[in-house]
Amino acid sequence: MPNTNTYRVTEELVSRAESAEMLGLSPRTLDRLTAAGQLTAVRFGRVVRFKLSDLNKLIDSHTCPTVFNTGRNVKGRQV
Repeated sequence: MPNTNTYRVTEELVSRAESAEMLGLSPRTLDRLTAAGQLTAVRFGRVVRFKLSDLNKLIDSHTCPTVFNTGRNVKGRQV
């Protein structure tokens, strides 16, 4: 009888070390972000992986608007 189960991975998962390197963060910082609920981890026993889309969402949530140099200092005076 043929196997009727179909398994499909729809998104790439990356390791904790790879994720940290991609984001320029320490693995411990990823642990803190996960504990704080800012990043979702996929766990298979002791193995931890992150979805690339979740890493991109984290980047998007921490993206600041571009600040242009207006030629003025903090107090609004001309430089």
